[in-house]
Amino acid sequence: MDYLKANYERLLLILAALFLLGAAFFAVTGMQECRTTFVSPAQAGRGAAFAPNESLAALKSESAKLAEPGEFTWDAADGSLFVSRVYLLRDGELVDIFESNTQLYPGVPNEWILQHELDYADRDLMMKDADADAFTNEEEFRAGSNPRDPESKPPLWSKLRLASYEKIPFRIKFMGAPSSKPWDLPEGSKSFPADTLFAIANPTDSNEPTQFLKIGDKIKGTELKIIEAIPKMTKNRIGADIDVSELVVQDLGTSDKIVLTAEKEVDSPYSYAIFNYAVTGEDIRVEKGKTFPLPPGRDSYKLIDADATGAVIESVSVPGERHTVPPASAQTAPAPESLPSP
Repeated sequence: MDYLKANYERLLLILAALFLLGAAFFAVTGMQECRTTFVSPAQAGRGAAFAPNESLAALKSESAKLAEPGEFTWDAADGSLFVSRVYLLRDGELVDIFESNTQLYPGVPNEWILQHELDYADRDLMMKDADADAFTNEEEFRAGSNPRDPESKPPLWSKLRLASYEKIPFRIKFMGAPSSKPWDLPEGSKSFPADTLFAIANPTDSNEPTQFLKIGDKIKGTELKIIEAIPKMTKNRIGADIDVSELVVQDLGTSDKIVLTAEKEVDSPYSYAIFNYAVTGEDIRVEKGKTFPLPPGRDSYKLIDADATGAVIESVSVPGERHTVPPASAQTAPAPESLPSP
């Protein structure tokens, strides 16, 4: 007993140490039991990669577009997000102008109308002038020009229509050289003798006397002067000689030359055509063989011929380029056409 009293504190330390050792022992054995009871899941091995989720990828792509509105485009054919697609009633049928094969204006693709942002709801659209350049939308379509750009338009000559034409009778007819027939001249002769007289008649007035003139003389009642005579002949169907000599006369006012053939009437070089010009609304009177400008451009054309079916004009800037101008009197005037170079 005396020993316990003397070593009381030491005994408490020993007991405390034993308690701690026991607690540590129970803690270790408890951890071992937990490991056996709760088994850790197996770690996934590095096998094949997961297949990409296409739906997720598409969602991310659309989200990126919404995040960058500057790069987002909207197709007009898709219509509006908040308004239904536009349908037009044509001949009792609803027409979707974006997808239907029905043309709102026969002969004109719907795509052309949409491309140029024209008012497709207007039934008279093709007869309107969207850019105020004096050409209808239909004319712009036919020419392949832009109906929204005043600088892009069909050629100006296509706005011409032949209002009328006048063939002035030619008041002279070469009757040959009475005293010197070509078969009486030496073979191979290229000219008549200097003193040869040539007969000039007026086919429009039988009462006017025939004139007998030499080279260098002026024909009375005209501004024409004889400058050359060429002997020529041919055979008719029965083999008889025919005089086809030529007399060259010159207009003293214009310097134009006219060739007259013996015993033949020729068209007057003084024929005229009057054109209606829709661009300016004016009438243009043109003499056959003369040139005329078409404002507001710099194009000029030469009148080649005119009759009841139309007029033929030739470009001055592009020699040989000819066009046919239809008559204005036709109920449905044919479209102006270009002619091949002669």
